[in-house]
Amino acid sequence: LLKMEGESIPTKMRAVIRDDPQGESLRVEIIDVPVPKEGQVLCKVMATPCNPSDYLLAKGIYGVPKYKPKGSEVVSPGLEGSGIVVKVGPGVDEGLVGKKV
Repeated sequence: LLKMEGESIPTKMRAVIRDDPQGESLRVEIIDVPVPKEGQVLCKVMATPCNPSDYLLAKGIYGVPKYKPKGSEVVSPGLEGSGIVVKVGPGVDEGLVGKKV
């Protein structure tokens, strides 16, 4: 998702998906890149850990995953990450594009 001068944002990305309600089965899937909505940003994730809170999230014990691919009951766990803002939604300062987060 990293947008360099003259490059466009890809339409697909990799995501860790939980499609098992018990969280016993995680897999990597290619999904559509989400479009940022009002007040949101799209980031290219450069680093992300897999830690105990992610395991608990996948099991449905800790928090509620926010992202579900459109038309799907699967969820993508993940609580932490760092990267670069590549696109902003309506109402967000364009000056954030290119900033590290």
